[in-house]
Amino acid sequence: MQDVPLSEHQVPEPWTGHLDRARLIFVSSNPSIDPREAYPSWGDDIAGSVRYFTDRFDGGHGQIRDGIYSPLPEGGWSGAVRFWAAVRQRAFELIPGATPGVDYALTEVVHCKSTNEIGVAEARHTCATKHLPTVLAAATEARVVAVIGVHAAREVSRLFDLGLDGNSRYAELDQDGSRRVFVYLDHPSSWGKKKRFAMALTHDELDRVRMALADSTLE
Repeated sequence: MQDVPLSEHQVPEPWTGHLDRARLIFVSSNPSIDPREAYPSWGDDIAGSVRYFTDRFDGGHGQIRDGIYSPLPEGGWSGAVRFWAAVRQRAFELIPGATPGVDYALTEVVHCKSTNEIGVAEARHTCATKHLPTVLAAATEARVVAVIGVHAAREVSRLFDLGLDGNSRYAELDQDGSRRVFVYLDHPSSWGKKKRFAMALTHDELDRVRMALADSTLE
């Protein structure tokens, strides 16, 4: 819960990065909240907020630097955000030297921000059903979707009938003539051991993921 006037509430986070260009999409539970972050509020211009989320990884003033450092209201950047750092490493695992926001983008099954995933279990079904198919449909260049954590895995699997679980970490989905690969990774902060693509997948599955990314560069 945000204990500030509504006009100062941080808005839900629809995505981070150039959703229409990214080859790789990470889907997690919900964004964490930091009251110090320079971030759009309900009182801000909507068009400006859309630009903020699209350009957020670009590294300029008021933007995330190197994919891991959050901008601060007084200027400069925070220390490395652990989740963003983990996601960047997973992107590097598939795309060496990946550019944050261009080669990969982020979204969630629940878009409202909270600490420690508070409220996610209660909201994930409604929020994912209402928004996630639209967000992923807008990711027109994405051929690989990395689903992070149990909350995201359950909702993504339910929506697209993928059968992802602790034993089944890989699935393919054909939609409108395009094939997408889905991979389930344990959350970086969880006790799970399958946090890397190389740990979650068989050699054959990992090869298929890399082939899907390679094919996307040729289209």
